[in-house]
Amino acid sequence: MLKTFKSKSTKKDNEKPLTGYIGVIDEVSCDRVRGWIASAGKTAINKPVTIKINEKLIEVERVIYRDDLKSHGIAEGKAAFDISFDDDSTSLNIGVFIEGPLS
Repeated sequence: MLKTFKSKSTKKDNEKPLTGYIGVIDEVSCDRVRGWIASAGKTAINKPVTIKINEKLIEVERVIYRDDLKSHGIAEGKAAFDISFDDDSTSLNIGVFIEGPLS
């Protein structure tokens, strides 16, 4: 005979706050990088975001609202970036950086 037991703890008891970041680079072309970034809890980031394209650092001056992000519950839709740049390289190395400790 197999006995089953129910845990008295609830899912909420075991939940830990999410740390880190989520995001996607949606488009990369020879002169444009487009995507979004938010905290792991799907809230807006209140820290400087920098895009590194090869050796060039470009600070995201403001985030852009997108309906699709809002409909997925991400940062009330305010998490997108769209960066234009000049680079004559034949290949691109792209990174996204957030200043400060994980939140």
